[in-house]
Amino acid sequence: MYQAFGNYLRTARRAKRLSQQEMADRLGVHVTVYAQYETGKALPFLPEVWQISRILDISADEMVRLAAVDKLHTRS
Repeated sequence: MYQAFGNYLRTARRAKRLSQQEMADRLGVHVTVYAQYETGKALPFLPEVWQISRILDISADEMVRLAAVDKLHTRS
């Protein structure tokens, strides 16, 4: 699971006062897919990471770093 990544994403979205549906629409994915990003059940593909970073004005590097840290923690 990718909890740190999902929490970061959820916090940033809420700070911009966007709904999950609005984010899904902007990314061109179904709302259930976007919800899986925030719950840590799935990760977006790299092009979506860049889109998310632009929409939410957050660091794509930080999103990738958190995903990598989460991945390391699931291995141990």
